[in-house]
Amino acid sequence: MKKIILTLSVAMLFMAFPIQGQERSGHRKFTAGLEWNYSAQLFNDFEYNYITVVGDRSHCMGSKFDYHTNGQLLGSLGCNLFGHSNISIYAGYAGLGNDNRVFPVSVRYTYAFSKRKSDGYLAYADGGIGVSNEKAHNYSRIFKSGGGYRIYIGNNANMDFMAGIQAAFTHPGIFDADTGREVTGSNFKKSDAWLYSISLGMSINF
Repeated sequence: MKKIILTLSVAMLFMAFPIQGQERSGHRKFTAGLEWNYSAQLFNDFEYNYITVVGDRSHCMGSKFDYHTNGQLLGSLGCNLFGHSNISIYAGYAGLGNDNRVFPVSVRYTYAFSKRKSDGYLAYADGGIGVSNEKAHNYSRIFKSGGGYRIYIGNNANMDFMAGIQAAFTHPGIFDADTGREVTGSNFKKSDAWLYSISLGMSINF
């Protein structure tokens, strides 16, 4: 985790220097940024089934309030369009649910209501996937939307404070109700879950 944070931080700082030179008459075309998020999962809509140790099939589905907290660290590269719009690719490291760690890659559209080099409100929508190194989890689909406030801090840099909602379609691990052990191999049949969270974050963009 420390290596990932260090790599993203150094990459964003190096990319900021050529981006500074792209400013022409108040217009900056390309952007780079670093974002930190706190995510609080509140609700879980799930369905799973598996073969038990005695050979029976266990199937369960339902919804429940399920609180978990996670963090996210993301780097971005993007392009300013049409004055107030930006489209960026985000990638990094994030937690989902109780025990799922993923490497998310997404595309985000951001609309800033203020002029460039000024403070103001913004809105965003984001969609992509999260790849996991756990076989049971495979990959997740992650969607976000929200808003925030942008502060121009000078030298072509902005700081954004954001709040939003996140929905993730993921595949959590299954644990046998009798033994408490994780279900693996051919006994693992299906595990789907929609995880709904609220998020608070901040970013710096060049």
